[in-house]
Amino acid sequence: MANLFMAIAEEMGATLQSTASSVNIKERLDFSCAVFDADGNLVANAPHMPVHLGSMGDCVASIIARYGTAMVEATCLRATRPTMRNSSA
Repeated sequence: MANLFMAIAEEMGATLQSTASSVNIKERLDFSCAVFDADGNLVANAPHMPVHLGSMGDCVASIIARYGTAMVEATCLRATRPTMRNSSA
């Protein structure tokens, strides 16, 4: 099962890279993609730019705190604001 979630994270990154207009994303691969469970625990991450992974957990916690009651099964959210890495965002 872990390989499935890793493949999903890698495919997210491949899609992001192929559709991006930003040089930072398209050429420098300056992004990270990961899959988290409903409690905000990391399930799998793709090996794009691992430096981002340190703040991803805080970002996911912030999203859950902000939108948790509105999320239902299979909800997919993306974060593009660096300030969402803490609960005061």
